[in-house]
Amino acid sequence: MRNQPLPGLARNIVKAWRYHRPFHSPLLELYSYIPDKPEKLPAHYHDEYQFCLSVNYPSESYYQKSVHFVPAGSFSIIHPGEMHSGTGKDVGNGRDRATFRMMYLSSEVIAQVTSSIFQASGSLPYFSDSILLDRAVTLSFSRFHSASQHHAPQLQQDEQLQQFLTLLIGQYAERQPLLQPTGQERPAIKQVRTYLQQHYTCNIGLERLAKIVSLSSSYLSRVFKAEVGISLSQYQTQLRINRAKSLLLSGASIKRTASDLGFSDQSHFTHAFKRLVHTTPGRYIQDSS
Repeated sequence: MRNQPLPGLARNIVKAWRYHRPFHSPLLELYSYIPDKPEKLPAHYHDEYQFCLSVNYPSESYYQKSVHFVPAGSFSIIHPGEMHSGTGKDVGNGRDRATFRMMYLSSEVIAQVTSSIFQASGSLPYFSDSILLDRAVTLSFSRFHSASQHHAPQLQQDEQLQQFLTLLIGQYAERQPLLQPTGQERPAIKQVRTYLQQHYTCNIGLERLAKIVSLSSSYLSRVFKAEVGISLSQYQTQLRINRAKSLLLSGASIKRTASDLGFSDQSHFTHAFKRLVHTTPGRYIQDSS
């Protein structure tokens, strides 16, 4: 019989905060999941680099068209625009909380550090090893992440972030420029993505999108999902939820956030948020405070 989870593990907890830089402030998150009831994380992507430290629990992820085992204590990297998902399979002991430390870092910040290391500008680093078992990298990332979470002096945070990025990029980044998945898409799909990114709060219909790129609505719907990996509506929802995180952390109310981002009502917003973040907007605010 499977071990029962310990008392007090009743719900997922997600804490989030911003590391404040003059520009492109990174989003940091601390996830504490209930291992006994794993949920499959829907396919999604981020505009930023996603860095994840699997603190104490193994997991499985799907990206680059295959399933990857992510050992406990490993550090993983997802490039901007790279579709990925969680398989929902519990590969641990089903008893302890699963803790993950996350950071989403913009291409602009990564490019600055890469330029200083390689003495070249205009390109983004590519990491051919997406899962690292390097104690120096995990310790460096964990120190910065913890210092930021507990509001350490700004200079300390700045130095630790710089040390982490210098170590990671210097040891593991290839000098070839990063090829964004969008660059491989046909121009019509790239145009639709750009349009949705600029108008994600609007109530846009399929016919309107199809007219913009002079395609039939059925063909656009089919080819978008085939090339991007998710449907048009899922893509729009992800854009809205990514923005919602920032609004909630800045103090916006749940009701106002739902309205400003184009959700039909607060219930619809809450359902979409929980599906992608695995916690409700209210808990997201409460746990992050």
